[in-house]
Amino acid sequence: MEQTRRTLRIFLSHTVRNQAWQKSAEDDDSQVPNEEAGDGEEAKAAMETAQGVPSWTFKLEGKLLDSDAAPTPKRWPTPERKFSHMLKGVSIEMDRDPNVYADTNHVQWTSNPQWNNYNNLGQFPTGPNPVSTTETAPPSLPAGTVPVDGLTVTRLGDAPTALRLTLHLNHTPDRLKVSPQLASIISVYEDTKPNILGAFWHYVKANGLQDKNDRKLIRLDERLRGVFKYETLNFQDIPALLISGQHMAPADPIVLRYELGTHCIETATGGDVDMTSGTGVAAPLPGGIGVDKNGESAITAYDLSLDMDDLWMRSKAADIIMNMQPDSMSHGSTSTAPNSGSFVAIQKADDE
Repeated sequence: MEQTRRTLRIFLSHTVRNQAWQKSAEDDDSQVPNEEAGDGEEAKAAMETAQGVPSWTFKLEGKLLDSDAAPTPKRWPTPERKFSHMLKGVSIEMDRDPNVYADTNHVQWTSNPQWNNYNNLGQFPTGPNPVSTTETAPPSLPAGTVPVDGLTVTRLGDAPTALRLTLHLNHTPDRLKVSPQLASIISVYEDTKPNILGAFWHYVKANGLQDKNDRKLIRLDERLRGVFKYETLNFQDIPALLISGQHMAPADPIVLRYELGTHCIETATGGDVDMTSGTGVAAPLPGGIGVDKNGESAITAYDLSLDMDDLWMRSKAADIIMNMQPDSMSHGSTSTAPNSGSFVAIQKADDE
């Protein structure tokens, strides 16, 4: 399995609608005569549908950045990955008064496992419905039915709101965190399971802990005895012992915070600051990140490292193997193996 590490860029932003300052601007631009304002029934319908009620929409989007070293082959194009291909789940918590707002303050999105996988050719499955670029998050989302490039959450309100985002990345293979006791010995704090076992084996070899007669038997030194509480171990028992002893556990999720503001500023920035205090140090203004006159905030971006399969190498290898397979033979027929010219043609295609 070919592995690679890529950069996943996370984009956070928000928009607001029907805020008090927006209504004031609309009233200044155009005055609606009373006879065109609508009767009581129309006003009641508008309230029931939340039309004209202050609201905000938070957007979470992501994109896998292109690697400078990534090849651009003609024969083996790299499959496209959506944002949801790189996530196992997302949780968003909103700091709002539940006595004021009836909507839930916690939403959760869980990716459908089939969108995190692909077949032997490195191709993702296709959904029954057209792929949308964003998916709106209801209070409790079912498993994602289609791969998406982003998620949105809309809530009523005109008050600034603090958001806490928890992202569970879809590392391939899964990353694990090592207990502090063991990490201080093997100098690995988070990695894949094979790499953690490799670091443990390196420590055993470097300190000469293998039994001279039975090379599968490990005689623990004082530091390892303090972790495992044994004098000796069989190397084949170490993976199960690490998991059962809680020395390896799923890696912690990524936690991001976003201060959503509903106020208008001259130019939207990733974080509003006050430079008028005379200290020369930028200080965050109360009220969170503001929006411009169009009700749109600037984009706040974070870069995260993501371990994944190299799908280009996978698809290339699968294509070569398929071209090497002999044609299917019917009963009683004969078939000859492909000549060397077939392999030369494959090599030339790779060199293009």
